[in-house]
Amino acid sequence: MKNRWTYEYVPGSRFFLEPSINIQEFVDSFDDDDLNRDSVGWQLLAGLTIDYSGITFLEFNAGYATRSFTDFNFSEVDGLTMDGKITWNVTGLTTVTAGIHRNFEGTNLAGASQIIATGGDLQVDHEMLYSLLLSAGMTYEINEFEESERSDTDWEGFLGFRYFMNREVHFRGDIRQTERSSSELGSSFDNNTVTFRILGQI
Repeated sequence: MKNRWTYEYVPGSRFFLEPSINIQEFVDSFDDDDLNRDSVGWQLLAGLTIDYSGITFLEFNAGYATRSFTDFNFSEVDGLTMDGKITWNVTGLTTVTAGIHRNFEGTNLAGASQIIATGGDLQVDHEMLYSLLLSAGMTYEINEFEESERSDTDWEGFLGFRYFMNREVHFRGDIRQTERSSSELGSSFDNNTVTFRILGQI
């Protein structure tokens, strides 16, 4: 549950405060290690959104988050969080989107209570034809596991397209390369995938 309070100082620029609370209750009270992962967390963010004449959009926030667990084997997790995204319409046909983040995420890794995820992403979309959209991008993220010595570094790069045959049918495909470098033995991997989909709507 969250609520955002917004104040517009000048047209196109808005400052906001966003408090939130998150309660996690699992269907199975205890995991395979007999640990209860139910928890309560809250977060307070402050940020701004900026719209430069419909060409560049920026949203950035930073704040503080904390989460406490029902099971006393898990220590309380707290720290700074941030999230930022910028969208730049370079031309009427090309859009560049970039983002950064640092937040806390849940995990079911034995002995770990949360993940501190820090990373960023970049994507370029170009309308080659009226019915053909090309995309390229990459993501990079470092995951540090609370109460565990494990840390993972993930990155992914992709090239893709979307072709709209008509209003009802379009094709979508991409090539992706994903890599993980992990401090835990046997958890690192490289993966290359090619996907192609036919999507329809009424």
